[in-house]
Amino acid sequence: MQAKQFLVFSEYTDPAHHVPLVAQRVASHAGQLYFITKDPRPLVSIITDNARRSLVHITVTGLGSTKFEPHAPKPADLMPAVQQLARILKDQLVVRIDPIIFGANHLRCFTVMRKFAQLGVQRFRISYCSLYPFVRQRFKSLGIPTPNSFHYPASWIAKHSTALANCAQQLGVSIEYCAPLPQVEHAIDPRIIKTGCASDIEYRRLGYKPVPPQRKQRPHCKCWAKAEGLPEFKSCKHGCVYCYFSKS
Repeated sequence: MQAKQFLVFSEYTDPAHHVPLVAQRVASHAGQLYFITKDPRPLVSIITDNARRSLVHITVTGLGSTKFEPHAPKPADLMPAVQQLARILKDQLVVRIDPIIFGANHLRCFTVMRKFAQLGVQRFRISYCSLYPFVRQRFKSLGIPTPNSFHYPASWIAKHSTALANCAQQLGVSIEYCAPLPQVEHAIDPRIIKTGCASDIEYRRLGYKPVPPQRKQRPHCKCWAKAEGLPEFKSCKHGCVYCYFSKS
């Protein structure tokens, strides 16, 4: 096995906005690639040309082109590209329903799971929205009530995650949760796999030897080593109201 770390496009922006630069940096990286995007369409050729070494997370919350994600594409507009990638990548493709916002998409996420499973998507990943004070204020301005805490009540998460696990079981797909906070981990249905984005499992899935984390991470993060592919950017064009990078 080779010992290379993931090159990530991107935890800071959307690589769909920087395709020429992504292509250049992909060509100069010999190891595995990890794409995180709300719009895979401009990236399809780069990903398919590097399919063997690519892990792809496509975020589909069901809120694209709404007041919550005003400049993100609608789920229906993504379906042809997702179907093409699902056929090629198989279990190297993950659809992320992240974040789940009670009062906004906590019901839509079931539709997302059903429709994208029909396209051949085998893996889904969820996360409940972290309620930073500035995020709660934005939701309030949009008429979305939130608890006065950093996370949703455990009782809400327990009921909702159980329903999602039931849905995934009926569809024959896997459902995962990325590094849940200790305060809510106990509430998540046990059928939901708790894992990291660039975990040791993902290293081995692509045929690489896992590389231990080489930078400071959140205590509950389950990722192994990864390097940011677009470090000079700290925002994207989707305008999501829950964005943690935009605090204004």
